[in-house]
Amino acid sequence: MKTIKDNKLVNLERHVREIIASEEIKSGYIFDTHTIILLLLQKYHDEYLNSRTARTTKAYHSRISKIVDTLATRIGTAYSKNVTDHFSKNACWKK
Repeated sequence: MKTIKDNKLVNLERHVREIIASEEIKSGYIFDTHTIILLLLQKYHDEYLNSRTARTTKAYHSRISKIVDTLATRIGTAYSKNVTDHFSKNACWKK
């Protein structure tokens, strides 16, 4: 029997998959975790907020990064602005 937590993660994974598959991130583009998180906030704001099962934002965003790892080719580390308007290192991938 699936728990509410399991369902939240399934929905989050589905939304991340939809974002990566969309034409917004074209084939050959390099993107980072912050890009995915910002697109989740724009396109699936309520689901992004409601899918949080981790205790901290950092842990939640790490979970999102792990989902992306299963869907795209990791190529290294990026340095970009996060949702709190600060710069930080994060994973990047190529579609």
